[in-house]
Amino acid sequence: MKKFLRAMLIAATLLVCAVTAYASSSELEGYQVAVNDWDTPAVFAGGKDWPITTWYLYAEDGSVLGSIPNRTVMELVKQHPTGSIQWETWLAEAFNEYRQINGTVRTGEGSIVQETEPVKPQPPKLGPPEEKEPVIEAAPPAAEPEQPDAEALALEVIRRTNAEREKNGLGPLITDEALMELAMIRAEEVSYKYSHERPDGSRVVHLGCGENVGAKATPEKQVSSWMSSEGHRENILLDWYSSIGVGYYQADDGSTYWVQVFAP
Repeated sequence: MKKFLRAMLIAATLLVCAVTAYASSSELEGYQVAVNDWDTPAVFAGGKDWPITTWYLYAEDGSVLGSIPNRTVMELVKQHPTGSIQWETWLAEAFNEYRQINGTVRTGEGSIVQETEPVKPQPPKLGPPEEKEPVIEAAPPAAEPEQPDAEALALEVIRRTNAEREKNGLGPLITDEALMELAMIRAEEVSYKYSHERPDGSRVVHLGCGENVGAKATPEKQVSSWMSSEGHRENILLDWYSSIGVGYYQADDGSTYWVQVFAP
């Protein structure tokens, strides 16, 4: 039941973070747009790094057709906070219309469904029953090392994050319980796969949201490290965000991991 509730919580958070919009023929007019190919239809958009600094427009064969700076995309997010098409698709449509061509975009659910073969029933085994080996009880597992107060450490990171925002003339971020739970799950995941990509290959956050990960020893060192990195600093000081969740996890070898999740 706990895993089910966590899954529902993640799904609800993803819905909050999936910012969408409608495209029109003039959405990219007046903005900085780099075009490498004026004829091939774009099917989706995506970034090559994280945090995303540039959005690239891709053809069906994976070739890059052009690019749009992330700051331009964030301006479009503010102008179009609601809609029905995911932004990865919306940007591809807008880019096609900007070049005055029609194209087939890739839907958020994907365009290929592979059916699996039905499982054939196996015939029953004939012959005398197999003898069961005696069961040897295993020794009880060693007790896991006691975890520090993860919530207190996470709140200290939030306090230091808001202090940095105040220094730069920005309002504080509000602690969100759903984002806190999500960040705690992500911190444990990061301990065995240090990436913005989850172990199953998916991502927690979408356009309009942000994620910082780190592995410093203390809240002070971690926030200082993020503020020294351009991409992480931009997430912390982005006035678009209003809510935050922070997760902390200590691995068996004593390594510490931190995750910040930001949302509008």
